[in-house]
Amino acid sequence: MLIRNRGLEKVIITPPAASRLKAFLVSLDPGASSGDEPYSHNGQEVGYVVSGSMELEIGDKSYVLNAGDCVAFDSDIAHRFWSRGSKSASILWVNAPTSS
Repeated sequence: MLIRNRGLEKVIITPPAASRLKAFLVSLDPGASSGDEPYSHNGQEVGYVVSGSMELEIGDKSYVLNAGDCVAFDSDIAHRFWSRGSKSASILWVNAPTSS
């Protein structure tokens, strides 16, 4: 599955028969973002910056992540992200919804 929106591209790389884990390869063009407003949802997330640089806002904190950096957090905390600099960023992103 491929999702494209204003310079952001998400390709799901998890096999269809995989467990509840959903892995994506996210590409961010310079200036692209997940949106103007933070969002939240059920689960946990892990992001690994493969190349480039991004900024991630989680709650009231902001983090600059560069190639080789990794982050993990609870998805129910409002969050958003965007690219930094003049080069595209590539991020391996994994979501794991918690069971209800």
